[in-house]
Amino acid sequence: MRNTGEIKLSGLSQNIAWTVHKGAMVAHSLIIFLGYLILRSLLNSNNTALMVTPLFYNITTLIFFHLIVGDPFDSNYGALSFWEQMVEQIGYRSTTMFFMVCPIGLFFIINHLVEWNIIMYVLNIISLIIVVIAKCGFMHRRRVFGIGRNK
Repeated sequence: MRNTGEIKLSGLSQNIAWTVHKGAMVAHSLIIFLGYLILRSLLNSNNTALMVTPLFYNITTLIFFHLIVGDPFDSNYGALSFWEQMVEQIGYRSTTMFFMVCPIGLFFIINHLVEWNIIMYVLNIISLIIVVIAKCGFMHRRRVFGIGRNK
């Protein structure tokens, strides 16, 4: 059988199956943009909303992709975070790479659009480093300070 790089959806947990569908990356990008619009309406400042968007995104994805463990659809993945489930089930394919590059790209794009407040810049850099390190292979199944450990 020839490996075409195609992922069989039938073998994936429903928890991560949505990530490989066409449009998942577009939907993810639209959610980021919607978050920016909400922040802009709340903060009444384009510059501040742009500075807060990557910070909010990084914190949100850190919680939902890396700190919460378990799979409500498949007990075989009950001790794994969402990110670990993606890596184990689909490997480092375009979907996984998109989710890895997204916070980096978001930071670089916004970096060219805003006049940074040094505190926000440092907070964004720290959150970016934490999120990118959490996605690296050497962090697979590692629990820092016991955070995200299945009880």
